[in-house]
Amino acid sequence: RLVNLRLHSSDSERRGMEAGAKGANLYSFVGPDAPTDPRDYHFEGMTTRTITQIQFPNDVPSGATVWLSARWVSNRGQIGPASAPTSFTLQGGAVLPEAA
Repeated sequence: RLVNLRLHSSDSERRGMEAGAKGANLYSFVGPDAPTDPRDYHFEGMTTRTITQIQFPNDVPSGATVWLSARWVSNRGQIGPASAPTSFTLQGGAVLPEAA
């Protein structure tokens, strides 16, 4: 349910954020295919780190295909173009409370 992410610029060989970026906005979509309409993505939040995590709620089923995309955010708050969506299969099961 907890997904580890590493962000990097697709057009640079160096690790880390794109030059001039202060962070990245993260977006997700659950479904078999990536959406063609950017409004279908769910905003997960902004990160200022290149290594981060997203926790998916229990109502997202195990085995679901999840699509992630990100957009760099500049020091002035300007948002860059969205990255190409990347998919993965969500692993794990629901976290259940202990029986009393």
